[in-house]
Amino acid sequence: MSYINIKKLLLLLGSLCSLVTIRALSINDKDVYPVIMEDPTVIKFYQPFDLNNATFIKSNELLEFSHTVDSIMRNDTITRVDIVGIASIDGPEALNEGLAKRRAEALEKWMRESTNVPGEIIDVSSRGEDWPLFRSLVMSDSLIPNQENVIRIIDSNASPANKEKQLKRLGNGKTWSYLLRSLLPKMRVTEVTLNVKHRFIIVEPVIEEVIIEEEVIMPEQPVVEEPVVEIPIEEVTVEPEDEWIRKFHIKTDLPYWLMTWANLGFEIDLAKHWSFNLPINLSTVNYFTRKIKFRNFTFQPGVRYWLKNTNKGVYFDAHYGMGWFNFAFNGRYRYQDHFRHTPTMGGGIGAGYRLPISKNGRWMMEFGGGVGVYRLNYDKFINQPNGKRIGHEKKTVFGIDNVNVSIGYSIPVGRQKGGGK
Repeated sequence: MSYINIKKLLLLLGSLCSLVTIRALSINDKDVYPVIMEDPTVIKFYQPFDLNNATFIKSNELLEFSHTVDSIMRNDTITRVDIVGIASIDGPEALNEGLAKRRAEALEKWMRESTNVPGEIIDVSSRGEDWPLFRSLVMSDSLIPNQENVIRIIDSNASPANKEKQLKRLGNGKTWSYLLRSLLPKMRVTEVTLNVKHRFIIVEPVIEEVIIEEEVIMPEQPVVEEPVVEIPIEEVTVEPEDEWIRKFHIKTDLPYWLMTWANLGFEIDLAKHWSFNLPINLSTVNYFTRKIKFRNFTFQPGVRYWLKNTNKGVYFDAHYGMGWFNFAFNGRYRYQDHFRHTPTMGGGIGAGYRLPISKNGRWMMEFGGGVGVYRLNYDKFINQPNGKRIGHEKKTVFGIDNVNVSIGYSIPVGRQKGGGK
């Protein structure tokens, strides 16, 4: 047997071994992340994670990967291992960054305990919300509803949180449902990259016999052009950060608490520029002595008009007022609504200003006041225990009917951002 034939035989055996190795590292038919060999020196493995989770189950794929790593360590040399944690794009960005980091650290711990890879060649990092990966997944899936509009939103200059809001609104939520089901689970992974240096490499060129085949001339066939069908593209406008979302607000007025009045306010956005507000106050205590009291139960529903369409900043209101009272100012007389069932009634107008006091805009401060006209119908008593009723009066008064310096919390109740992943 000649030298050339022996060399060809060795090369053939080497090729068969390479094919067997690559087949062992190829993609299986299951919907999981297998080991992927990109070229002869780089191997990638993806470990999936559950929603909002940084722990994983030791699957058969992970066991096979550990065997692959140990086999490479016996036959070749692993020069570097990169472990990168990744999170999907849904949920708060800060939460996803921490989640991706914990996923990378979890797989690093497993690799140190379950393989023979030296710890000094392992590098750990995280990418948090991997928008480039998300874009590549979108590009590769033609079944995504409104695919072109999804790509347009991804490539916009909006913040990640605002991009997520826009994606949730595409196609009345159908696009987001598809992304949640088919794409986002593929982003909840840790990526492991092995850089391998081979110990034995055949560098001599292989001399192969070249066979020249006779060209066969085929008769020309007529070319049939397929008609071009233009598909209309839905225009998507990326909305600014302060877009309007319907919210429910819970508030309490600080000055009233200084007067020992229990109070709560409730407000719901009706539409852009408009909201409905309902403050309620209650006081049942005396001030140090039975001769000083400002007991009341009042509520003051009203409609507010906001200058901005986000229902923030300056507002004007029209309100109605009703209340029961029992007042005494350490003087000779005490005043109480007639027979305890004739509340004061009236209404007025007001104005104020609301501003956020937290980064996410949920906590807020509100400053405002109003004036109104009210009809009083009350009894007059001697200001002492069981004091005698000495009169009954009716009058109409005009003046300040509310002053508020309140702190509150907003809860979105419309289409909005959700949880983590």
